[in-house]
Amino acid sequence: MAFVVEDGTGVTDANSYVSVAEFKSYADDWGWDYSAKTDGQIQTYLVQGSFFVDAQGGFVGKPATTTQGLLFPRQNAYDYNCVEITGVPKGVKEATYHSAYYVLGGSSLFVNQVGRNIVKEKVDVIEVQYSDKTGYDSNQVTLPAVTNALYPYKINSFVTNSYGVIRV
Repeated sequence: MAFVVEDGTGVTDANSYVSVAEFKSYADDWGWDYSAKTDGQIQTYLVQGSFFVDAQGGFVGKPATTTQGLLFPRQNAYDYNCVEITGVPKGVKEATYHSAYYVLGGSSLFVNQVGRNIVKEKVDVIEVQYSDKTGYDSNQVTLPAVTNALYPYKINSFVTNSYGVIRV
């Protein structure tokens, strides 16, 4: 698969929100060390980071085209300040940088197997009971920097109180 960066027009084969050069510039600003990684490795991390950003879901509006590779750009989309969202917003790029850096550090954004939780444990004459919850959970990882960066573009950012009041 080729590394293709979304340029804000709805690129069909796009699989990353940012380029390697953009990532390196952002990483330098944050003091992140990527010197042991090749550009090819960084591309892989950016693809994973972009997929993770899209997996967060719940974005306002809808994809700008039916053929674009990623969820941004959007149409009929406004942030919580009622400003139209165009192209690939800064927050989406920031979420991609942080997601990619998380993977660059050796962690996985997607955990394939959720462990079985212990629901009962008895010490004398040892007894353990497990829950039946097992399986794939793609959103198990939570990254606060990603959550914060994506907040303005999420549907739930419009809810202003517990009564469900929405800005209009």
